[in-house]
Amino acid sequence: MRILTVVGNRPQFIKAAAVSGLLRERHEEVLVHTGQHHDDSLSRVFFNELGLAAPDRELGIAGGSNSSQTARMLAALGPLVAELRPDAALVYGDTNSTLAGALAAAQADVPLVHVEAGMRSFDRSMPEERNRVLTDQLAQLLLCASQVAAQNLAAESVPGRAEVVGDVMVDVALRRAATARMSVEALRARGLQEGAYLLLTAHRAGNVDPPERLRALVALIAALPPPVVFPVHPRTHARLQTTGLLEELARDDGVIATEPLGYGEFSALLCHARAVLTDSGGVQKEAYLAGVPCVTLRANTEWVETVRLARSFPDARTSGRIEQLLEDPDLDAVMLATPVATHAQLASAVLAAGKHCFVEKPLAASVADAERVLAAAERSQRILMVGHLLEYHPAVDSLKELIDSGELGQLFYVYGNRVNLGQLRADENALWSLGAHDVSVVLRLVGEEPEQCIAHGASFVRESIQDVVFCYLRFPSGIIAHLHLSWLDPHKERRLTVVGARRMATFDDMLLEGKLALYDKGFDEDSRSWGEYIARSGEIFSPRISNAEPLRIECEHFLECIRTGAPPRSDGHSGLRVVRALEALQRSLDR
Repeated sequence: MRILTVVGNRPQFIKAAAVSGLLRERHEEVLVHTGQHHDDSLSRVFFNELGLAAPDRELGIAGGSNSSQTARMLAALGPLVAELRPDAALVYGDTNSTLAGALAAAQADVPLVHVEAGMRSFDRSMPEERNRVLTDQLAQLLLCASQVAAQNLAAESVPGRAEVVGDVMVDVALRRAATARMSVEALRARGLQEGAYLLLTAHRAGNVDPPERLRALVALIAALPPPVVFPVHPRTHARLQTTGLLEELARDDGVIATEPLGYGEFSALLCHARAVLTDSGGVQKEAYLAGVPCVTLRANTEWVETVRLARSFPDARTSGRIEQLLEDPDLDAVMLATPVATHAQLASAVLAAGKHCFVEKPLAASVADAERVLAAAERSQRILMVGHLLEYHPAVDSLKELIDSGELGQLFYVYGNRVNLGQLRADENALWSLGAHDVSVVLRLVGEEPEQCIAHGASFVRESIQDVVFCYLRFPSGIIAHLHLSWLDPHKERRLTVVGARRMATFDDMLLEGKLALYDKGFDEDSRSWGEYIARSGEIFSPRISNAEPLRIECEHFLECIRTGAPPRSDGHSGLRVVRALEALQRSLDR
């Protein structure tokens, strides 16, 4: 399948960096750079830093009014589409390049895919808003970053098919977050200290084109507490130069005006900033992900999710540095929801600082790391809890009670399916991403650690990242368990079945009601038939269970443990047992 991808500016290069390589593993991609951002600091540097393949075609179209630029791009893309005859066209975001690519595809009857569809600021005076609305009307497949975006499309009754797939720009930001936080070279080169400067960007036509708005922007910069780092966009630079305000800005010792920065350098400055001021939706989102306070220099935003937290919790404080959090004497506990590879280092630091720590599952990426975190908890005498969410599900509680009471009889075996056509992961396989849920539940139900762990799997989509895994666990008591884990499956199942000598039970988390079912089924020995067994198929009963949300139960349990000093149900020892099983399964998988 031949895909024509049209890009032209900084945010599109970042998004394409997350998609292009994976797309080329299975299809032929022709990457076209319109030239909308032609400056090396806004173009070439991103291709180099992010590992994006060089453009197959460069149109070199920059400057001019929005209408003129879009028209010239469309005139150049039309013959290109006719020459290449792609099976589909792919566009990102809301730029002139986006709209030109969409129009060229539509006029050639080429199916159009729009990444970041459905974003709305509801301000039609913005060129970006007009571009995204028109592109959405033309697209056959609309890939949405959030449920809010999908709801916007449904309200507009767009003719194409909308799918919520997540935000590729978030994928890139999270993948590079650790590197950005560790990098301080950009700060030191400018004489800056972490958390002691502001970062400002401005490029929107509404902020820099009208002279009075531009003068207000410069006055704002002068009034901010120094130092202020200001990477100057080429459009803004030209307007400042024309109005004579560039010299005024240069005379302000509190302003560090720079050329546009590459992705890595800018991300490092953003992560360590005291706060960010910007009119860029992309930078607003990056600040939100980094936990850095952000002032949006616009009356509205298409990224409404980034401001809802502030509206809901106006007293909440944010920080881009965990060191700053750990130095706060008023902070009692930290909850970590970061990539698994960072769990051990961050949790150990939190505990060493004398804070209670909640770590999302799994506790760590290896047994050695998990043991190190557990030792840190024991030294600090602080609560360490692991987010084994399903252990707090009311249905799992009821199932455990049924087993312990002998209602099921002697336990024979357990099997579970956790499958879906879900999000592909680049940093962990299906075992570590999905298996931690079911392994934690099985260990709790059985009450033993496995003596044998065998796993088989395969990598069909991404090399060396198993997207389907079958696990077998045997316990000292003779109980066995089998788990099927995959994000490459036509069915969406989250079901666990427990088979005992007297009865059987199923926990199906996909059901709205009757999540736990008890089956009066099994084999009974018939003394009248010389010890033969006869099948029993009795009633199916669904016990009443609480509708309480497992996440709320889990969080309340963590707080109660902090208040009382009681050990959590899913404490560090529980987390270590799960990691021990996962690591044993991974060793088998690697053989």
